[in-house]
Amino acid sequence: MSSQLKQFTQWLSTPQFLLLGILISLLLHGPFFNEPPQSAHVWRQCHTLAMAQNFHTEGMTLFHPRVSNRFETSGLVGSHFPIYEFLLAGIYKITGEEYWVHRFFSFLLYLFGAWGIYKLAFHISQLKLIAALSFWAYLFSPELFYHGINALPDILALAFGIWALYWFILWFEDSPNKSRHFILSLVFMTIAGLTKLQYLAFGLPIAGMVFLHLKKIKTIKKWGLLFSYALFSVGLTLAWYYRSLLLIEQTGLADFGLEVRPATDLGKAFSILTKNIFSFIPETLCNYASFSLLILGLYSFFTSKKWQSRWFVPCLIWAIGLAIYHILELNQMEHHGYYMMPYIPLLLLASGYGAYFLYQKGFYGLLLLLVIAQPILASVRIIPSRWMNANKGIPIELYQKESRERLQNAVPNDALCMVGIDASNSIFFYFLNKKGFGLSEIAILDANPNFIESYRKRGAEYLYLYHSDLLSKPYFKPYIDQIIHREGQFVVIDLSNQD
Repeated sequence: MSSQLKQFTQWLSTPQFLLLGILISLLLHGPFFNEPPQSAHVWRQCHTLAMAQNFHTEGMTLFHPRVSNRFETSGLVGSHFPIYEFLLAGIYKITGEEYWVHRFFSFLLYLFGAWGIYKLAFHISQLKLIAALSFWAYLFSPELFYHGINALPDILALAFGIWALYWFILWFEDSPNKSRHFILSLVFMTIAGLTKLQYLAFGLPIAGMVFLHLKKIKTIKKWGLLFSYALFSVGLTLAWYYRSLLLIEQTGLADFGLEVRPATDLGKAFSILTKNIFSFIPETLCNYASFSLLILGLYSFFTSKKWQSRWFVPCLIWAIGLAIYHILELNQMEHHGYYMMPYIPLLLLASGYGAYFLYQKGFYGLLLLLVIAQPILASVRIIPSRWMNANKGIPIELYQKESRERLQNAVPNDALCMVGIDASNSIFFYFLNKKGFGLSEIAILDANPNFIESYRKRGAEYLYLYHSDLLSKPYFKPYIDQIIHREGQFVVIDLSNQD
């Protein structure tokens, strides 16, 4: 029995096992490919999709990202580098705007990242078992399993960061195709950082490698290339975000926050860190099976004195840098698990070593059990709560195709609209395919009864209002006779006929 288990465990190192992981992931995701954006962080998905929508309909100029919550402006906004949205809009030119398009695009990026972690893990460990199980763990990280078919730029940034690190290692070690690997690494690292600033963290293990080999870098050419790499990837990224901050200041459109968000007090900081360590990391970043292997990997590290490895210092610098980033953005870590996605490669590499530890010790049955558990745990954690939950995180009138289309067609697409009550200022605009004036909370109207009129004078032609029971508020009284459409809890009001 033990020899059969060992033989089956060895099969985990084969290409067939990798294909099995892709097939399982495809089958589990398949029923949801044509679903509208929904559930956790749906507001972020709608921000992304609205920007892609605007590229598609208003012009494919990469350096001019536009938001729909734009008031009477052109919508030009300071944001992350919109390469994900731009590429998606390019695909829309061929396929049209269908939900399956953005989901399948993200799925391909998700698989690209998984293949990258396989290549990186194999190069570091020289063991196919560690590489294959790191690949498997990537596919079934609940956070990636969920966002792997969502419109989230982080999926692209993560995959590009992994490949940038892998190609840099090949170049630094004087691979036969070193010029190509240097260029690929530089381009992918720059795009990763531009897409989301925190993904420049993949440069941390690179800094560790350079530090370890300072005495071995003897040519001016290599020093020049290293300097150019840092200057271009970091400099271009910082220049883009500086431009974005200036645009936010100039336009007043601040849909994308570009600031550091630490916790406000020690009590809250402790609460967030506790939640991150005991919930987010084991449950959603890894899943409990991968986390068990991660613990074994750390145990193996200390018992086998792996700090003598040439990879120890780069990984240590990587981990310290990520810890500093975590503290600087701690307030965001309370509810935004995807902010911790840059940690996943390092965590899953340790998980792969934990799997190899079990194999070395002959615990084949336990290893197989944990491998089988990973897709099950990812599915149980994500599918019922995110994709099969009756609460979609959006109004049912927007979720259902027929009612959504009636609302979209109630007014011309090029009309400036006032849209609310939507705290995100993104969800309603995207689903309605409208642009204009966002109304995030009813308290704004309570504090200023002339608020609607002020927006009307600035160009708002129609008002989409959700919940219709708000019509009893006194400041809606002048507009009740101008209702042109009702759809569930939505009403559409023509503001253009007011004196």
